[in-house]
Amino acid sequence: MALYDRSTGMLGVSDKNTDSYYSSRVVWIPPIAQRQIDTYLEHLEVMQALFPDLAGQGKKLYFIDDDAHAVPVRIDTLKRVGPKSHVYPMNAQRHYLRTRLRELDVPAQSIDALLGHGAHGEEPYARHSCYSAVRLRKDIEAPLQLLSEHAGWKVLPGLKN
Repeated sequence: MALYDRSTGMLGVSDKNTDSYYSSRVVWIPPIAQRQIDTYLEHLEVMQALFPDLAGQGKKLYFIDDDAHAVPVRIDTLKRVGPKSHVYPMNAQRHYLRTRLRELDVPAQSIDALLGHGAHGEEPYARHSCYSAVRLRKDIEAPLQLLSEHAGWKVLPGLKN
């Protein structure tokens, strides 16, 4: 979670990269996702205290396999452990999100910055960029909150102290 700033809700994302890392970006995540991260970090502390043998060896996001080893959360792991009946591609939610945000009048530049779209030279956070993460938050905060509420998202509880 080194790329997450709890005080601002900003998260460093590197999900669409090649070796050039040109799609790395900073995004703002809605309050419900921020609360879920906080709940998960509290859960992780309790879990590591109760089950020290299952600790993730410094990893913050991991699964525990059948042999009680910490397995990093990666796309291939999610595909392997996810429901086999899932018929949509793993990035289908990106298309839905882009469409809904445009319907809610979010500027295309902000959506591109959020999703990591753009070509070389159009990166929202390169040395030559003047795009502001604060502007991104301003543009997407209310629409993301609305979409979260419509989706019925709830914070999943974890182990408590």
